Amino acid sequence: MRKKIKKITVVFAVVFFSLVAVLTYFSDTIDRMLLPQVKTCEAVLSDLKGNTRIYNKYLIPKSVITVDGDTGTVYYAQRITDSGDEAYVYQLQVSIIGSDELYYEVSNSNGDMFTTSLQLIYSTSKNISDGDRVYIVEEEFDEE
Repeated sequence: MRKKIKKITVVFAVVFFSLVAVLTYFSDTIDRMLLPQVKTCEAVLSDLKGNTRIYNKYLIPKSVITVDGDTGTVYYAQRITDSGDEAYVYQLQVSIIGSDELYYEVSNSNGDMFTTSLQLIYSTSKNISDGDRVYIVEEEFDEE
C-alpha cells in the first residue's frame, strides 16, 4: 500500500512540475494571446488640397478617429521596445479641419505631440482605453 501511494505521489509530482515548466516556457505567448490585438497605420503630413509639408496638418483614415463635433479622439500605440510588438495605448485629442471620403484632416488640439511616425490604431480585437497594454499585429498583404 505504501509503495502504491509513493508511486502515485511521484507521478503527480512529475506531472505537476512538467506542467509548470511548460506554462513557464509559453508564458510570453500566452500573455500575448490575452492582450488586445491592434492594427496600426501612420498619419500623412499633408492637406486635402494636395499640398505637402503643411505645418501641423495631418491626414488620418476615418476608421482611426472618434468624432465629436469639431474635435476627435485618436488612440495610438507606443511600442515598449523598438523591436517588440507589445505597446501601450495613449489617447490624443485632435481638431478636425476638413474631410473627404476616406480621410479627416486634423491638427493638434492640446499641443500634444502628433507626428507622422505615430502608430494610430484603426482596428482592435477588444475594447481599449488610455494606458492599456496591447499587441500590434502586422498587416499581411498578398502579392499577386
